[in-house]
Amino acid sequence: MEGIMKHKSIILILFILFFIPISAFEAKGIEFIDSGQRLGSATSLSVALGDLDGDGDLDAFVGNFASPNEVWLNNGVGIFSDSGQRLGISGNNAFSVALGDLDGDGDLDAFCANVGDALIFSAPNCVYMNNGAGIFTDSGQRLGNLPSTSVALGDLDDDGDLDAFVANFENPSEVWLNNGAGIFTDSGQSLGRANSFSVSLGDLDNDGDLDAFVGSDGGGGNKVWLNNGLGIFSESGQSLGTTDTSSVALGDLDSDGDLDVFLARMRSKPNMILINNGSATFSDSGQYLGSFNSMSVALGDLDKDGDLDAFIGNWSDSSGEPNQVYLNNGSSVFTDSGLRLGNAPTTSIALGDLDGDGDLDAFVANDASTPNEVWWNIPPVVLITLADFKASPENRKVTITWTTASEIDNAGFNLYRAESEDGEYVKINASLIPAQGSPTSNATYQLIDESVKNRTTYYYKLEDIDLSGKSTMHGPVSAVPRRLGRDLGLGIRG
Repeated sequence: MEGIMKHKSIILILFILFFIPISAFEAKGIEFIDSGQRLGSATSLSVALGDLDGDGDLDAFVGNFASPNEVWLNNGVGIFSDSGQRLGISGNNAFSVALGDLDGDGDLDAFCANVGDALIFSAPNCVYMNNGAGIFTDSGQRLGNLPSTSVALGDLDDDGDLDAFVANFENPSEVWLNNGAGIFTDSGQSLGRANSFSVSLGDLDNDGDLDAFVGSDGGGGNKVWLNNGLGIFSESGQSLGTTDTSSVALGDLDSDGDLDVFLARMRSKPNMILINNGSATFSDSGQYLGSFNSMSVALGDLDKDGDLDAFIGNWSDSSGEPNQVYLNNGSSVFTDSGLRLGNAPTTSIALGDLDGDGDLDAFVANDASTPNEVWWNIPPVVLITLADFKASPENRKVTITWTTASEIDNAGFNLYRAESEDGEYVKINASLIPAQGSPTSNATYQLIDESVKNRTTYYYKLEDIDLSGKSTMHGPVSAVPRRLGRDLGLGIRG
């Protein structure tokens, strides 16, 4: 399998290098492709990414149900191989995994939140120590004995090491404090009592410490727990959103410098976005995204435009609920990218640059004994590439000229004119200007606009349209038509 996938990877790289113009790397939209890898056969409930073996790329720690947990090692170009490790205690069933340097030795260890099984709906959580080469050993700690569904790591008590906030189902959430050597003790806090499914840590009220947003299915809704800086949490009093929350992700979605919330919701309830006012007071953005059975959300800049987008993992039981990507406009307004990725019951998504090409790929953990998948983020091909676009003024007319470097599946062009750069642009060609170039040869086009007045600035935009109907705008360029002699004061009449 590994040899086949390496061969596929080499073919993909060669195709990009030799058959796509360099300008194709100017991102236009977004595209993910299935790497073809099918990793494992267990029922996986969680995945976390990190450089586990110290070789500079992102590996995967996968938490499984009814099977031991697994470590998958990356070869640097997004091809994963099973390390052969089987980690966990029978019946524990890792519902959530978080990676961090728990013992202060410079490598990533693993904290597994365990949920138990259908007969015994509780289990102690476990900590696995890494030797720096991706080999894990059980620390022997058995932390709590509740049905734990989510864990997030962070320095909660401001002592310089990573502590653990654990969300539990039908039980209070817990805070476990680290002594710096990876040994955890119960802080004694019992926080709320809800059907909690997800927790995410971040400085929600901008006071310099880590707070917690806990997503729940019932039990009074989602909750914000504020930290006093010493790892002692108090409820903010907010009950946010309705029930059915399966996954919570924090990020600055509206570019105002504080952490907002993206809620993934199950049972075909639409996903939601909650906006932070900077003091940990959240309001519903009014966006309701999708109607699938969403089980996981991961945030990252997927289209490389500088803001956080969302990759949604949906539970599909062959009923047509593939995973989705929602793109952010930078102001927390999300639109469906139209991508429909896979058709498996997805339980967890982790984003990272898996193939070393500088963008965010997705490791997808699947349930119901469906193998896990890797989806590569691929720069879409720019179908029409411009080499030049200009407007040349003359007496009572403007000549607009453009030259393409290459054209792939080009249907043609439209030209638009306005009298201010940000004004309303009106199409000036009567019909589509047909394509003349090809993927390997350029073409030059010209249109003369005679519906203009001298001494007025005009702005022009060029629209290219491919054979699928997708359009891209270029420009604007500007020109001021004039009579050369009179406008230069040469005394020429006419």
